[in-house]
Amino acid sequence: MAQLEVQIQRNDSTELDDHDFLAVVRVSDGRQFNLGIVKSILDVWREQVENLDIDQVAERLAKDILDQEPSTENLTEGFWVTLDNGYATPVAAEQNLRNSGVLPFLASHHDHPARRPTS
Repeated sequence: MAQLEVQIQRNDSTELDDHDFLAVVRVSDGRQFNLGIVKSILDVWREQVENLDIDQVAERLAKDILDQEPSTENLTEGFWVTLDNGYATPVAAEQNLRNSGVLPFLASHHDHPARRPTS
């Protein structure tokens, strides 16, 4: 299987210190999906991880999502990383995604009032 390339395109140009991370993930095979990380988990991660590169974390999470072979419906719905499914560090979030699959990360599983990315 060919190695897929992902591109993270942020939907919001504002500083992440005050907002959720919102992005469209474009995959080299033509798929795309929305990926969000709520501000509360970003705040925790900043406390736990020195020199946090959120774009790099988002790229790794996107690849982990793709490794789960989500359905077209899952990709259309998009994914949210929250305190409930993200845990204390980006590595813990990645591990949780690998162990539990994409379902806990689906956008509809969270009542977060943040803006949903649009494609």
